[in-house]
Amino acid sequence: MLSTSLCSHLCRRGGLIAGAVSKSSYQVRGLLSIPRTLQAEQPQKNQDNRNQNYDVIYKFPYIVFARSVCRLKIYQTAITTLAVPCAGYLAHVGSVDLDTFISIGLTNGLAILMMYVMGEIFRRIIGHISYNPETGVVKISHLTFWGQRKDIFVSHSDIVPIADTSDNPNDIYIRFLRYSQPKFSLFMCLRFGGIVDFQKFCQVFGELQIKGNEKA
Repeated sequence: MLSTSLCSHLCRRGGLIAGAVSKSSYQVRGLLSIPRTLQAEQPQKNQDNRNQNYDVIYKFPYIVFARSVCRLKIYQTAITTLAVPCAGYLAHVGSVDLDTFISIGLTNGLAILMMYVMGEIFRRIIGHISYNPETGVVKISHLTFWGQRKDIFVSHSDIVPIADTSDNPNDIYIRFLRYSQPKFSLFMCLRFGGIVDFQKFCQVFGELQIKGNEKA
């Protein structure tokens, strides 16, 4: 009789513990599934933006040249970097003198420095700006540090009008600024042309006066 009661008590406790563990596991799985859902929404949103129809309103005339120079600096730096150990070995066996090895090392250091400086400049250059008047989304295409193309999608209301900045549209370059990210800035060059659709460009960046263009 005592054994039967003890077994029944243990079974009830085991059922409660199993139910609690199962409930806790369900809650943990539910909590873990929330970030995955949120992470899946952003790629879907970007994919929807890419599938929209955009009208090109700005194109940097020399973006192909800038990309070529950026890629050329990467190749040059890679070659000089590979030349350093080769020159070190030749200097070790006595095939070249120490001054030659030092010169190659200094050239490689200068190439790395120039690649970093030029990469930081080129990655801020805007190559294309496209606008969808129906959704108010602006697609900004700019270079990366390695000379690749990167697209970002910005709401029209998040862009700071050029008139509200201290930049002059007739300068060599002006900044592309956003309200949501004040420290985020890219560069546009309007002085040497590049505006494809002046009216829509002014819808995005506000009214402005540029030499060689009519005022919207």
